[in-house]
Amino acid sequence: MTEPRKAGSLIIARPVEPSPANNYYDYEILLLIRNKSMTFANTVAYPGGKIEPKDAEFLTRNAQKLGLDPKTAGKSLHNLFKLSSIRETFEETGLFFAKEKLQDQSKLKELQKSHQATKSLPDFYSLAEELGIPFENELVEFMRFVTPFIFKHRFDAQFFVYKLDPSTALNIHAGLSNTEELYNLNNLNINLGESSGYAWLNPAQTISKHIAQEFELAPPQIMITNILLSFKKFDDLLNHLKGFRKGVQKDQNGEFPKSYPLTFPISPMFSKAIEEGFKNRGFDSMIIFPYDSKYPTKMVLEKEKSQAWREEFESHNSAISIPPGSKCRHYYKQNYGVGALEEVDISLELDTPIKLLKSTDTFKALFNKPSL
Repeated sequence: MTEPRKAGSLIIARPVEPSPANNYYDYEILLLIRNKSMTFANTVAYPGGKIEPKDAEFLTRNAQKLGLDPKTAGKSLHNLFKLSSIRETFEETGLFFAKEKLQDQSKLKELQKSHQATKSLPDFYSLAEELGIPFENELVEFMRFVTPFIFKHRFDAQFFVYKLDPSTALNIHAGLSNTEELYNLNNLNINLGESSGYAWLNPAQTISKHIAQEFELAPPQIMITNILLSFKKFDDLLNHLKGFRKGVQKDQNGEFPKSYPLTFPISPMFSKAIEEGFKNRGFDSMIIFPYDSKYPTKMVLEKEKSQAWREEFESHNSAISIPPGSKCRHYYKQNYGVGALEEVDISLELDTPIKLLKSTDTFKALFNKPSL
C-alpha cells in the first residue's frame, strides 16, 4: 500500500456540430489509450499526470499573470492539480492551450528552428510564460477521485473540464514540423511512451464502446462519462459546475472548503455485501461512496497506512454531514471493469455531480435524443 500520488487530469472538449451521427452532442472529448507499460494498462483515460516540483515554482513566478495570490499560488494544492493537468496534456499529446490567439509568427519560427535541431518538444514552462495559459476561470474543477487503500498503485486525481478554443489550441508537436498542422486536432503526435493511441468521442460513443468491450474505461472514467451523458451541450455542463461556486470562497491558502463537492476526495469502496433484494435480481457486487450513511469510514481510517492521506481523508469527511438513510451506491451484475453502472441507488440531500449518475438502461435511452 502506498500514499496516493497527487495528479491533475484534464477533460478536454472540442466543439462539433450536433447531429444524429454524434448523438446530438455538441462536443467530443479527447481520450488516450494507455499502453501496456503504464499503470492501468490498455484502459482509456484523459490526459493527466502527477504534480512535479517545478509546477510550484512556475505558479509562484507567474502568479500575477494567472490571477493568483503570489503568497499562496505555488502552495495551493488546487493550483498544483490544475497546472499539472495542463502540463501533462502538453507532454502527452503536444497540445498547448494559449491564453490568446497567436498573432506573432516569429515565436513559432523560433520554435521550429529549435525543433529542427533537437527533434523534441519545447519546454512547457518557457512556452507557458511566453504565450500564457488558460487557468483560473477557464478550467473548471469537476471531481476528485482517490484510489482505495486495497490497491497497490494509487492516485489522488483532481479532474478539470476545459472547452478548447480552436483558434488558441495549438498542436505544437505537429506544427513544429509543418506550420499547416498547427491547428489540426486530428493529427496529434502523442507520447508513445505512455499511450498507444487517441480518439475524440462524445459521451454516448465512449460508454457504448466500453460496454461493447472495444476498450476499457477505468472506474473514474466510467463515472465521469456517465455524468457527461446528461449534458448534450458542453456549455450546460460548465454552467452547472460553475453554479457550485456561488457563495463559495477559497481560504487563505487558496483552497476550496473541505466540503466543496467538486474537490471533495471520493474514495469508493467495493463490496459483495449487498441487500437481499438486489441479490434476488441478479446483482453480485456494489460500490459505495462517502456520501452514503453506510460508508465504512471507521474501517477505511483503520486500514489506511498513509498517515498523510488518512489525516486528509478524515478532515474532509468530518466537514460533511450525512443524514441517516442517505444512499449513494451502484450495483453490478458482472465484473466492474467490464460492465457499466447497472443500477444506481442514490438518495442524497447534499448536492454533488454524483447525483447525476444513471443506470445502464436509463442512460442508453438518452443516446439519440436531441435534448434532455
